[in-house]
Amino acid sequence: MLDGSVDGAVGNVQGKLVYANKTELNGSPGREAKIEVQGAFMYMNMYVKNNALYAIQTICLSENDENEDIKKFFSSFKLNNM
Repeated sequence: MLDGSVDGAVGNVQGKLVYANKTELNGSPGREAKIEVQGAFMYMNMYVKNNALYAIQTICLSENDENEDIKKFFSSFKLNNM
């Protein structure tokens, strides 16, 4: 599901995959992906928990790539214990 979500996102924006790394959050499997689109980058973090897919994303212009706000945004996401 996670790999398919990354592949689907790349195709939907007609972008180029920069990376898609396996990760986890509170024991839930996930992917961190970066996709290059015309003049910008799209960042996505996705996690699967209890048969549900949780996804967050942000897009920045190429000149604003890898800024601190991107890291703050993604680190603010939490998965509660259910």
